[in-house]
Amino acid sequence: MLARLLEDKMSREQQFLQTTATERYQALLTSHPDWVRRIPLRHLASYLGITDVALSRIRRRLNPG
Repeated sequence: MLARLLEDKMSREQQFLQTTATERYQALLTSHPDWVRRIPLRHLASYLGITDVALSRIRRRLNPG
């Protein structure tokens, strides 16, 4: 279990360093689509390492309807 937690943390750190906020949001949508419906956006933004305003802009840009 400890090895899995370490692996997840290392993967997340790599994602922060090598991807944009938009890419991180899209990966979140792919891996945890239910989170977007259940978790407040300010908490998702924090998880992604961005502000809630930046997350709103990303969501608006990806869903222009």
